[in-house]
Amino acid sequence: MVKKFMYMLLLLVFIMSGTIGNVSAAPINTASAKTAEKESNQVKGTIKEGENPLRNSSILIRQKGKAKWIHTVTDATGAFKESLEVGAYTVKGVKGSNWYSTDETFIVEHGKIKSIKEGEITLSKKELAKKPSSHSSNFKGVLKEGDKGLKADLLIAKFSQEEEEFYTVPSKGNGSFSAELPDGAYFLFGVQVDGGFYRYEAGFIVENGKVLINGEQQTNLSFSIPANAFNGTVSDSSGLLSEASIVLEKHLPDEEYDTEFI
Repeated sequence: MVKKFMYMLLLLVFIMSGTIGNVSAAPINTASAKTAEKESNQVKGTIKEGENPLRNSSILIRQKGKAKWIHTVTDATGAFKESLEVGAYTVKGVKGSNWYSTDETFIVEHGKIKSIKEGEITLSKKELAKKPSSHSSNFKGVLKEGDKGLKADLLIAKFSQEEEEFYTVPSKGNGSFSAELPDGAYFLFGVQVDGGFYRYEAGFIVENGKVLINGEQQTNLSFSIPANAFNGTVSDSSGLLSEASIVLEKHLPDEEYDTEFI
């Protein structure tokens, strides 16, 4: 009887130790899980203007029913890659002072863009961005590259339930800019300079002619992008390349966009 009791006790200890061993296993790596989930949502596509690819251009994508715009850029072939959930999307593109939109939505299913030609999105409705009046001003300040004034274009979108309007506000050589914007909700999404684009995001409201950020009136705005920090040469197997376009992408934390185009 004692032997049987001791046998049962040892068996119980063995079973409990195995159970405890399983419980003490390493926790799930949530960072790896998030990375895997983002990679599974990576969607590749090509933006076209008619028959031609929309190269090296800023693209705004928004899922239907959501307010947030997703910003990405196309490469030299018009291709882009972005993390998109299953759903219906609208897309807009900008190159220089030209805006492109489309009446068609595109659908993302199983990690692919569904369209007439799979993976291709054709933009239409080419229009020039508006240049607001400069005779008076409520949107004014200075644009800098590092600690120096920068001559460039601020790219701004005005959104309402009825329409979307797009503006370019130019800055002078010393970086100063001045424009009169009508009442509405605005989104500054980037700076166009020397044929390149730098993403700079800021939302603001114009109400009764006053510019408000987080409910506070702004009389003199200041925007600053990093100073040029890289230089070098580009070559392939045949030698140095002239007039090549260089794209750098800064990898950002998971809670932000995957990359930042510079």
